[in-house]
Amino acid sequence: MNLESGYLTAMRAEYQRLTGALPGEDSDIGIRMALLANQLELLEEELGALRQAADPETAEGEMLDRHADSRGLRRKEAAAAGGVLRFYREGAAAQEIVLPQGLVASTAGAEPVRFVTTAEGRIAAGETEALVPAQAEQPGSTGNAAAGSITVLVTAVGSVDGVENPEGFSGGQDAETDDELRSRLLESYHAVSNGSNAAYYRRLALAQDGVASVQVIQRPRGSGSVDLVIAGEGAAASEDTVRELGELVAQQRELGVDAQVTAAEESPCPVTLELFAGENYAFDDVKTQAEAALRALFGELAVGQPLYIARIIGTVMAVPGVENCRLTAPAADQPGAERSLITLGELTVTKGAEA
Repeated sequence: MNLESGYLTAMRAEYQRLTGALPGEDSDIGIRMALLANQLELLEEELGALRQAADPETAEGEMLDRHADSRGLRRKEAAAAGGVLRFYREGAAAQEIVLPQGLVASTAGAEPVRFVTTAEGRIAAGETEALVPAQAEQPGSTGNAAAGSITVLVTAVGSVDGVENPEGFSGGQDAETDDELRSRLLESYHAVSNGSNAAYYRRLALAQDGVASVQVIQRPRGSGSVDLVIAGEGAAASEDTVRELGELVAQQRELGVDAQVTAAEESPCPVTLELFAGENYAFDDVKTQAEAALRALFGELAVGQPLYIARIIGTVMAVPGVENCRLTAPAADQPGAERSLITLGELTVTKGAEA
């Protein structure tokens, strides 16, 4: 069955109207019409792509980057989470133990996340442990590991019994998606920046790698002053991020404006809940997914944003296989404060006992 294009059908109909006859498909005029119709279709596709690329609301990929560049914005790159690993042994070392750079440790579970030490460490003679800086092997938010979750020593190290992270790893950031970049771009159109208003500083901060949210506080020290309180995903911004943004703000602030950049104060919120898995679901699998969903929830919180217990429960109940849950902590909604970021404290998920 030969399906004609809209262009070819229209041309054949017009030809018939003018001449009273239809051209044969194999005739010279019929072939010319088919070729012309095909080229018109290709041109229409190209014009559609150009229309899509020309509009910031529909542009994608490189074309969206170009729109962003025209507004002084750039796509955020993925960043690896950083933190400290504690390598330990049961008894004191008889002599100094060297921990070479590049040791690998990971979280436990079906999908472990790997971390690599970024400097050499040493367990001194008579000591039982050493703290060594490390970062996630792969960039992205999955590297934002909770305290105590990195427990597998992947690289064998003689005279070392184990590894753990005494504090959470933070600063991991996924590459900015088209939708996320488009949101910032459209906001820059709606909130015109004049070099001194909150929209200007918000835009400046969110364009900085390592900044997931910002609270702009105007006139904290009287007229002509502004504070930028920044955070990463689920954690306060790193010292390097604060310093780099501070230098940028100092260069681009309005003349006479006292602008300061500080990291948000972390406000840990412990979460304790009983989990009931549905029939035919393994509790451990459901627990792992629920914990991941909760970490993602806290990673989405912004500086100054409150956290409602209904949102915690809703997040857990949305996990496949969860039949019910009982939340015992927090006992009440967590109010937000303009200079703080609510972060995930100790997370305890236990198997619910039926009454």
